[in-house]
Amino acid sequence: MTKRLNILVSIGGGPEAYTALAFAALLSHRQCAETHFLTIREPDNGLRSGGMELRVAREQVLGWGLELPGMRRLKKARDIFAELGEITGDSPEEWEYRALSGDPAGEYVVTCKTPCGGSVHLHLRTGTDVAGLVVDECERENVSIAIVGAPSEAPSGLQRLVKGQPLAYRIASRAQCPVIIARKLEASHGFLAVLDDSDNSLMQFELLAHMAEACNTPLTVASMAGPKVLDAACRSLPEECASLERSMEIDPVADTIIKAGKAYSLLAIPAQEGRFRGSLAAQVAEGSINSVMVMR
Repeated sequence: MTKRLNILVSIGGGPEAYTALAFAALLSHRQCAETHFLTIREPDNGLRSGGMELRVAREQVLGWGLELPGMRRLKKARDIFAELGEITGDSPEEWEYRALSGDPAGEYVVTCKTPCGGSVHLHLRTGTDVAGLVVDECERENVSIAIVGAPSEAPSGLQRLVKGQPLAYRIASRAQCPVIIARKLEASHGFLAVLDDSDNSLMQFELLAHMAEACNTPLTVASMAGPKVLDAACRSLPEECASLERSMEIDPVADTIIKAGKAYSLLAIPAQEGRFRGSLAAQVAEGSINSVMVMR
């Protein structure tokens, strides 16, 4: 893959985002990827850091002493990535202040280098529209793929009306890049790509093939649109990627796709044009017991 993989992991909304860090570290190591950790905190006019001089703020951020909830989440993610070997102890940390929201405590990016020469960027942003800010950061950084933690349980009935759509699905519905909804995300059981006959589906299949190659895991392709899609998928595989383990046709029915995906670590399905809620991709994402990649 000529272009370096650019990954964003949204930290917050549950523990699944932290379990996804090992997967992100694997891609970082094998692809020498650019990796972004993003957390969103709500504005707070009473912050002790309000009005802090930039020099003092810089010292606090780089020392991980700034008492903002988001910084604690980012520090945990950074420490996990360091334990996984993707941030070395002597990696220099660069600090950037960004005034995107007008919040007096500001917003920050801390950047560390990875052993292969890539970078890990830790982003702290402020606002109440968490899904919108995650999508905005994906666009700002031109990410290849976003990873968000799945909700602990999907709301249904009256609970869905009261709480609304879970954060992970709101991000998947609004993002213009592929989004992985992580449930104990790992790679050991292979990837299943379920394709339709759209050009975008095949384009994202190529990305998935590179990810499978980086993770040294088998890739299976299933077509919802006949054998021509399988032939096109095979032809689209980059030369450096391993060949498909197998291919098959599958009915475009959510229950059928969910059942087929149970044997895999990651199930990828294209998002259809138009509204995400109620679509086949949304039904699969909400009903699966493993991680789902919504391909756009």
